[in-house]
Amino acid sequence: MEENPILKRTWATGVACLVGLIVLSGCGGNAKKVAIRVNKDTITEDEFNKRVRDVSLADLAPAARGLGPGKAGEFAAERIIMERILEQLAAQKGIKPTDAEVNQFVAVAKKYQSNQMLALLPNNPFRSEDDYKREARLTLIQMGLAMAPLKITPDELNKKYDQYKAQLTPEDQYHLRVIQVSTPEKAQKALDTLNKGVAFETVALTQSEEPNSRNKSGDIGNVPQGAMPPQLLDAVKDLKPGEYAKKPVKLGGAAPVAGQPAPPSQILIVQLVEKLPGKPPTPDEAKFIMQRYMLQEKDPNFGQRIQQDISAARKSADIQVNIEGYQKLVDQIKNAAAPPSAAMPAAPMR
Repeated sequence: MEENPILKRTWATGVACLVGLIVLSGCGGNAKKVAIRVNKDTITEDEFNKRVRDVSLADLAPAARGLGPGKAGEFAAERIIMERILEQLAAQKGIKPTDAEVNQFVAVAKKYQSNQMLALLPNNPFRSEDDYKREARLTLIQMGLAMAPLKITPDELNKKYDQYKAQLTPEDQYHLRVIQVSTPEKAQKALDTLNKGVAFETVALTQSEEPNSRNKSGDIGNVPQGAMPPQLLDAVKDLKPGEYAKKPVKLGGAAPVAGQPAPPSQILIVQLVEKLPGKPPTPDEAKFIMQRYMLQEKDPNFGQRIQQDISAARKSADIQVNIEGYQKLVDQIKNAAAPPSAAMPAAPMR
């Protein structure tokens, strides 16, 4: 029986369409278009568009200094490409961080983000959870590349931790409520009301003259000991949680500068909500910082060393950009004298 040519063509078309779907490249259906390809890794248009939407003001800020793209699309494409190159390099060298390591890094970064000694990532108020994990993974890869040839032992890290433990311990903090008034008479009135048993929060709401703390029932949050004026610290340091100082605390009232109005004084009635003693990080939490200290001691030029590996991987990578108007990024990335500054999080090194 002779084969029907129409059926033959239909079958061939169907097979081609099925293959196209498998490689994400056509014939309709639910196929996803490939926006970027880095060696064997593909990034779909959906993935690229999501990254564009997540680009923040902090991400683009270096562009004002000529250190990166000024447009969200170019920033996202450039960063995706460099991330894939770095991740592929880590896989080749067997230093790819685990999800557990990434999660631990993120937890420490969040916990100590306001501590200059322990900050693991640059400050970015717009950083999302995905950003945290992505930047943690890339930072761990860079650390792995730097540490691999140095053979730093756990015992060395523990000794370094003991050396710096006191410096890593944050200062005590005091969680306070205040009633702020402008005259001694108003301060005495507030104290008389408190002495009658009226709750501190109620008196703050009804008698404090400072609107921000008044709207929070006098709560001004946690105040580091080093940020407190001596007279305020003297008033609260011996209080128990829930107690208030029996005498008003006067702040300000300094001598006026010639030709300027006298600075206003503040009179505070202060309550201690809770004292938060500074606690050092555990050795496990501090290990990321200790690794940096060890790196700087053993190889001050480690940054140049790992950039050589990254540059080699970047220049040899097979990069394809299928986004209209973005193809020029391939040459820019491959021919740059150094990896694009926006490509990797610049974690603080001390």
